[in-house]
Amino acid sequence: MQGIQVAQYVKGPKELKVAELPDPKPSPDQYLIEVHAAATNFFDILQIQGKYQHQPPFPWVSGAEFSGVVLATPTNSKSPTFPVGSRVFGASQGAYATKVCAAEEQILSALFNFQSLLLVILLLICTSAYVHNLFPTILDRNKQGLMGIFWKAARIGERLSPYISLCCVFMAVSMVIGT
Repeated sequence: MQGIQVAQYVKGPKELKVAELPDPKPSPDQYLIEVHAAATNFFDILQIQGKYQHQPPFPWVSGAEFSGVVLATPTNSKSPTFPVGSRVFGASQGAYATKVCAAEEQILSALFNFQSLLLVILLLICTSAYVHNLFPTILDRNKQGLMGIFWKAARIGERLSPYISLCCVFMAVSMVIGT
């Protein structure tokens, strides 16, 4: 794999070099991820200069934030949250390489899932109905354009309030029990 390995502190990013490195070996609780994009932040610059409060021992691969695709799942997990091929993003030392290892608590799904979409829609409907109940003139005079979305959501919430309430309760319970 290729990566930017730091063997000594440098003055700035221009002194960093891409090198051929061995593939990282994930521990039993880590995912192996193919990096598609990595972020550069101020702390990354401080870290390569030796000025950041958390310094890994030399040599280390720089970078901490990444997005990519899962290549291998943790060997100690029978049902990993992110199967091989899942798009993920996260933060783990070594992001400036073509592959990085990360524990499950360090990564999140990079896809907007259906449950999240339902949650956003329910929150939009409930919030719009509540705002319309408190300040009806604000939404009633803006039935067109972008504000019209909130007026329509408020109307759905008012007409289907028992069903919307049940959906909100069901969504809350499912989030608490984690399904």
